[in-house]
Amino acid sequence: MTTEVMLALLPVIAVVMFPVVFIAFINIGGIIAAIKDAKAKREGREIRRRRQPHIGYWEGLKQRRY
Repeated sequence: MTTEVMLALLPVIAVVMFPVVFIAFINIGGIIAAIKDAKAKREGREIRRRRQPHIGYWEGLKQRRY
């Protein structure tokens, strides 16, 4: 290819690739946000689990009687 053709294609490639790269960037941001959200939910569940001791079925019945 000649230099003129390559220079003529450069803006065309940039215009075509900008939306593709922008959409990919948004998707990656969404994936990262979903991972952070899931991690926060998991940590919240673990904190609640640590605060509340596990009470089995029979132990719960014993507590209700009194």
